[in-house]
Amino acid sequence: MNDKFYFFASCMIVKGAAQSVVYDLQRKSYEYIPNVLYDILIEYNGKTIQNIVDDYGEENKEVIVEYFEYLSQNEFIFFSNFGEESFPKIDLTWHSPFQISTLIIDISTKTFPSLKKIYNEVEALGCGAISFRFLDVETYVLHFEEAMRIFGKSRCRSFELFLPFDASKNVEYFNQLTIKNNRIYSIHIYDANERKVEILDEIKTPLFYHSETLEANSPHVSNSSNFLVNKDMFMESQHHNTFFNRKIYINEAGEIKNAPNCEEVFGQVDQDALESILKEEGFQKYWNINKDTIAVCKDCEHRYMCMSDRKPLKKVNELWQLEGKCAYNPYEAEWA
Repeated sequence: MNDKFYFFASCMIVKGAAQSVVYDLQRKSYEYIPNVLYDILIEYNGKTIQNIVDDYGEENKEVIVEYFEYLSQNEFIFFSNFGEESFPKIDLTWHSPFQISTLIIDISTKTFPSLKKIYNEVEALGCGAISFRFLDVETYVLHFEEAMRIFGKSRCRSFELFLPFDASKNVEYFNQLTIKNNRIYSIHIYDANERKVEILDEIKTPLFYHSETLEANSPHVSNSSNFLVNKDMFMESQHHNTFFNRKIYINEAGEIKNAPNCEEVFGQVDQDALESILKEEGFQKYWNINKDTIAVCKDCEHRYMCMSDRKPLKKVNELWQLEGKCAYNPYEAEWA
């Protein structure tokens, strides 16, 4: 009761209109807390629980103690009699060694001949993740293994695969594939007979089977949650739009865009250099529109973990308006 409490530096609390969230950047998880607790934590960080009880009254002591037991059990806070200067906060300045955050390639008869060119450019620029999408079985059968060979020694951190269902490729095939290339962090099989998830034995890579068809212009890179909690994501989201920032999409016609849901074409993959396109002001137009400058999003507790693909359309009263409507209402803390 009389020891000072502090939030761990890796735990960030973010306030929304109806509730707040603790982002545990080290464990890559999050927990909801009421806004009244957020206000207490911000005001009294570095003080004691007894200080809070003194100000809020003995009649609220039991609830206050329960809150702090919860925070302590989840290791969001710790107690110490050292001063606040002993516990520096995380520097939220974001830097990335990669000029491309994510590259999405639709492999087709048009784009496959340019794969070696793409590989050389990506290696020179640096790329955090690559999503390979095969939109039909024929292209998959003809070009998949060669595509994996070309990128087999890439310095890219992770690969995501989107493949049509092929009855000849079983779980053991994909298990061996991930052993040969442990950059593969997830595999999505679409047009499958049923929806299910397998965890591959050796590398523990998830293998998702989807009954849906993969649409070429789908903005969704995967069907997994659009929420991502980690230090890099949190820092980037302070300054940038985490869906569009440094992203490149090459569609099946070889057209270069910022993302699958963008209409504007900036070049052809067999003719134009990715480095030059990345530097174009028009290509970067969505990059720096972060959630704090977007109507509704700025009031959402999920704004620093959300990978929403909705495009900014126009500014109204200094705030950007997004296309479409989000499924989450931060003012009611409810999903549609």
